[in-house]
Amino acid sequence: MANEFYCPVKIVYGQGGPIRAIYRFGELTANAEILCLQAPILGKLAFYPSDVVSLQAFVIIPVLSWGVTINHVKTDYRRIIRFTNAFMKPQNLIQKITEAGFIPSALRTDNCLACGRPLLEGADKCSSCGWTYRVGEKTHN
Repeated sequence: MANEFYCPVKIVYGQGGPIRAIYRFGELTANAEILCLQAPILGKLAFYPSDVVSLQAFVIIPVLSWGVTINHVKTDYRRIIRFTNAFMKPQNLIQKITEAGFIPSALRTDNCLACGRPLLEGADKCSSCGWTYRVGEKTHN
């Protein structure tokens, strides 16, 4: 049987800054093919290794506010996706996910300066909001 890691988590989902939603009673499952976060109301967020650039530990206040940020390239998900477990250090969560076989493989992309969504490789115009680096062009759809 393939390795799989499961643990209860709290999920933080948002665009960044003070605008975010917190979902308690979430679940994290990870194996070599997929990493899933699931919570009531939120539903299921699924990531393949090719969707994830990295899993990054964050610590604001040890134990009270720490966890893992998913740095991803999915344009249909919010930019900020974090999960926490009060009983596991962020580094231990990342280690368990890696031991289950989930290895991020996406390439880092540039993000739109207006909406924060990833820009397609080589693009100078955001496909989500229309913002562009080009001077004199309309910057929003």
